[in-house]
Amino acid sequence: MGKYIVKRVLLAIVSILIVSAITFFVMNIIPGGPFNKEKATSVEAQKVLEERYNLDKPIPEQCVIYMNNLIHGDWNVFLLDRKDGNFTIAREGWLADYNDPVNMLEIFTSDSGNNDMQLGKGTPVSSSPDWTAYNDLISQICTTTDFAARVDLMHQAEDMLMNTWAVIPIYYYNDVYMQKSNVTGVYATVYGMKYFMYATKSAQ
Repeated sequence: MGKYIVKRVLLAIVSILIVSAITFFVMNIIPGGPFNKEKATSVEAQKVLEERYNLDKPIPEQCVIYMNNLIHGDWNVFLLDRKDGNFTIAREGWLADYNDPVNMLEIFTSDSGNNDMQLGKGTPVSSSPDWTAYNDLISQICTTTDFAARVDLMHQAEDMLMNTWAVIPIYYYNDVYMQKSNVTGVYATVYGMKYFMYATKSAQ
């Protein structure tokens, strides 16, 4: 169990670093800069800002500084900023609490503590859409017992969420394992945990 947890933690750290590096280079490819405004900034002020935030350095050096700050930065400040929606782009990751697709959709309701994108919360994202219809749709999904109707409602909620472009799925966690055909009764959870208390092995 200990090895499994350590492995998962290390994989999560590596994933964060890879996604962060990709994010850095993507943001550098996009035209414009962080200090571009409608009101023109003086050359002197622009230079001071670029020096302050290391934007006057070559891109590879900027990336090294960015990753170093990410690793050694104040983790609590990062979490609070993300929770308050104070970011341009952020990497998020969730595991389902139970085996139902609505698990992932409930994350983005207006009153969800995981709704870091601030959908339906208004501030600080003033362009946040009216999220009442989405909230009502999730409530309807949670009370609908007809399977086909429920699946259709979840597709509607998914389309509504994806149309905001506030969430971009990149990858999902996989749990691959091998099990011999003569072994039965092994229970694997959505978290990747394996339980063998009911396992049996028959002769091949």
